[in-house]
Amino acid sequence: MLDETFSTWMQYQGLLPCADCEGIRIVLRLENSPNKRERGYELTETYQGTKDGDREYVRSGIYEVVYGLENDPGAMAIRLLDDSGAPLKSFLQDKEGMLHALDTNENIISPEGTYTLELVKQ
Repeated sequence: MLDETFSTWMQYQGLLPCADCEGIRIVLRLENSPNKRERGYELTETYQGTKDGDREYVRSGIYEVVYGLENDPGAMAIRLLDDSGAPLKSFLQDKEGMLHALDTNENIISPEGTYTLELVKQ
């Protein structure tokens, strides 16, 4: 019998474009526990090559899985929530398991593939 309190963490990472730095290195860890209603995340954003050097920001909280978006009824999205429960960032998960960053209206940010996080094989 499986231990129902057991959680595993999935890690995604990518380098996203940045208007005033060399790029934003994203590391997103998502708790994968089917027996918990609220699952946690840890988001690390490192702004590389800013005028003040590399700057790292770490946030954590809970996330929700959303099935169906306004413009894509078959979609599965991950919504990171802030401390007040409001959406902070959203990602569309594709069939290969990659996460694509969504804008505030939950549309894929163009050009597609530029704002993508890949699953890190453990």
